[in-house]
Amino acid sequence: MMHLRPLLSKCRNLFRNDRVEAELEREIRAHLALLEDDFLQIGMSADEAHLAARRAYGGVEQAKQMHRDERSILWLEQLRQDIRYAIRQFSKSPGFAITVILTMALGIGANTAIFTLVHTILMRSRFIALAIHIKTAASPMDWKTTMETSIFSPTRITGMFASLPRSLSS
Repeated sequence: MMHLRPLLSKCRNLFRNDRVEAELEREIRAHLALLEDDFLQIGMSADEAHLAARRAYGGVEQAKQMHRDERSILWLEQLRQDIRYAIRQFSKSPGFAITVILTMALGIGANTAIFTLVHTILMRSRFIALAIHIKTAASPMDWKTTMETSIFSPTRITGMFASLPRSLSS
């Protein structure tokens, strides 16, 4: 349960980013004001105290970025930003968006169909034949004969690469 709470908090912060940013800004201003008051009590002028408080606190933007990295799942936040950017760009040119989406759908569909066909014809039929040979092998001698004639036998695998030039095969 202890590990789940920070994860849920990070996911919740993805959707209420503006509110969390306002809280962060308010908290940093409060820290700077407290430091400034401390320096004013020491006897510095208002401008000197302001500059000294900023120096003592360190980089405000670096502190904000460290807080942002800590409070969210960084890759998920970047993915959300990229998706929002893509939607904005696609809404500016819908013709291009439709062309891209259809091209990707056609390419993914063609790849799936080709690889399914290759798997069914070349790979699956050989594995089924090998499984039948293995299942029907009754004795260790039959097993040896089956392995020597299978597609995975060392002599067949070596024979596949015999046509390659000597420099590539060794």
